[in-house]
Amino acid sequence: MSVLIALMGCTSTVPCIPKVEIQEKLVEVPCFVHSREIPEPYVQEFPPFNEDNPKDWALEVSRIERENKINALAYQKALRMQIASLNTREPKCSP
Repeated sequence: MSVLIALMGCTSTVPCIPKVEIQEKLVEVPCFVHSREIPEPYVQEFPPFNEDNPKDWALEVSRIERENKINALAYQKALRMQIASLNTREPKCSP
């Protein structure tokens, strides 16, 4: 792709009509691959400690921890799949 650059300048210090010189310069064309956005995984907050029933609190924390881990692993898998898909595509370059 080429870009035209206009150089303007006067040969004296008095007001004048600037001399315009056009030069052609080659520049790189940006290329990209389109991808869809993968939403961040849902991370559930842990409940505050329950002094009255610590066993139920510990079971709830354990359940939430398992769910958060499952969500994180699913997110990692989606990212790996997207990367593998993007690596097979041809980039599109702007004209």
